[in-house]
Amino acid sequence: MNNYRKRIRADLTSTPKSDEGIPFSNRMDKARSIKKLKQALPITPNKRAAVLSAYVDCNRILKSPGVKKFHDSFEESVEKMAIRNIQDVITSVKHKRNGEAKAALNILTSSVSGENISDRKRATKSLANILGFKNEYPDEKIGQRAFEKCKPYFVRTAQFKDKVTCCCRQHVEMRSLFKSCMQFRKRLLSREGSSEVKLYESLSELVDDTLCTRSANTHQHKISCLDRLCSECGVCKFSMLPGELDESDVQISWERYEYKNVKVKGDKMIRKLVLKLEVSLHVTILHRHSVLEYDGKDSTAEEPNIVTEQFFVISPDQKHDHHYTHCVQNLVSEYLKSINCEISVMHEFTDGCSSQYKSRHCMGDVSYSCSDFGYAKILRNYFETSHARGPQDAAGGFIKKQADLAVIRGTHVIQSSSDLFDYAQSNLSTTADSSKCSRRIFRYVDSVNRDRDRNFLPVKENRKIHQVRSFDDGEIFVRKLSCYSCQSCIVGNYSTCMNDAQLGTYNKIKMVKESEHNDSDADSNNDEGVDDETNICDFVSNGTIFAVKADDTDCPYYILRASKDPIILRKTATDKWGASYHQGNKVIHGYYFNTIDNNPFKLKLLKRIPAIVPALSVIYICSEVDIDDNGLINLNESLHGRILRCLDHE
Repeated sequence: MNNYRKRIRADLTSTPKSDEGIPFSNRMDKARSIKKLKQALPITPNKRAAVLSAYVDCNRILKSPGVKKFHDSFEESVEKMAIRNIQDVITSVKHKRNGEAKAALNILTSSVSGENISDRKRATKSLANILGFKNEYPDEKIGQRAFEKCKPYFVRTAQFKDKVTCCCRQHVEMRSLFKSCMQFRKRLLSREGSSEVKLYESLSELVDDTLCTRSANTHQHKISCLDRLCSECGVCKFSMLPGELDESDVQISWERYEYKNVKVKGDKMIRKLVLKLEVSLHVTILHRHSVLEYDGKDSTAEEPNIVTEQFFVISPDQKHDHHYTHCVQNLVSEYLKSINCEISVMHEFTDGCSSQYKSRHCMGDVSYSCSDFGYAKILRNYFETSHARGPQDAAGGFIKKQADLAVIRGTHVIQSSSDLFDYAQSNLSTTADSSKCSRRIFRYVDSVNRDRDRNFLPVKENRKIHQVRSFDDGEIFVRKLSCYSCQSCIVGNYSTCMNDAQLGTYNKIKMVKESEHNDSDADSNNDEGVDDETNICDFVSNGTIFAVKADDTDCPYYILRASKDPIILRKTATDKWGASYHQGNKVIHGYYFNTIDNNPFKLKLLKRIPAIVPALSVIYICSEVDIDDNGLINLNESLHGRILRCLDHE
């Protein structure tokens, strides 16, 4: 009996399963599943057949591995049967010699020529890469599979966000705030189900909705719209949800940078022990037309040939001011004259550093550059602050890197600025043949002449200027944006620029030296350096600390810090202190300073209570006052006396 059972069990285990693809471990499991299915199906045969048919035809059944495999095998079998039928027809026809068989064969082969069958681009590209590698390196023996394993997995294609390389604090914080606000709006929309407002994907899209529509022939907005001076557009076009305006709702959290002073113990001892080389390196990228005697090739209007050079000025002088910049300009001009390169119009592109390029003294130097260097015209264009990263930074980094390697390898000893100049002059003047730079020019300046009469009176809103041009001594023409796209500016007719509506017009400013201006006239309103109608409030901008006249007998003036530039009210406004101002008044938004411990010279900023003051009440600009991270400022007797003297002249 036992032998009989063993034989039956062996036959069952050795018998192959007839139902392939059905995931049952044994017959008992299959029987139980079928029993459960029968109990769940309707009793009526028609209904039972309809349920089974609908279950098999349902797309959701693909989730079952067994049925999915059945569907795939069925589709695959249909394709194989169609191909097999075509093969059988071709095989039976091609052996026949009559005309009908040949005509049928031609029709059949042309219908299945494979023109609509696309190749696998991925496989074709991979095969092309391995074949190109073998053609370039025939000595390297490698198979396709090993070649595919050598591909770096972390390489990806460049996206739009990868091209946005701005890392300045203002834009980074702005993007962080915008992202947090849009996430908050998304939560409100999902909770309230409202579709009245738009969920913006980028900050540019949000700004475009608050401006007027661009005209058909330009891709730029009007300058009046960008300055918020247009009456048809503005922030009023930006709609918000009630939950976004509710101050009692959940606060939006976002990230911003904060400067912190960290005290390090033993810093003085470290500076005494470690010798740090102090060298000033000024980099200028020159783009000029080639000179036949110097470059070996001529440049004409029909066939222009542009030469790129890197001009380095090395000096032990650490003070980068307008005197240093003027010295570098003089060296560049002397170099161009030495190679017989005649320059009539000089175009400069600089960053927005105030001390080197954009202060009133720098603009004054530009007004005298034509007579100093022999140019007919000079134009200086400014990048936005922290946005001028370019080839000049890479060029300076290359010089520093090569100097470090020379010291590490022990081939040169560099202990001063003159040593660095000698090393660079002898080893780094030539460039590689594949480089876009033709050569490197080095100049050494031991000291900078600062005994020059080139200090000028202030220029109105000089931080908003992005282009300065000059052709007469003592006069400059300024504009908020540069233009190199219209035909008039390309040929030099700047007064007839075709993009004035989008970029603004030129304003003429006469630069007046401080030595030519009487001290008594400097305190008056007849400032020749700016327009006659310029008031002291026009020099107030975001972050400026200034004094306003007060009606308090105990305190004749108040100190404020501006939170934005002066504006003209479009409607009546009331601040948190209860002061109201009518439409059309020119006002300044800011925050008051309050005294600490009844000390009139020690003040702290009241950040939580914004204030609005009339622009005409400004009596003094406290440019010499610095504010710390805690909002504290310290006044002195001298500043207090100057403010009181301004009150006496009112």
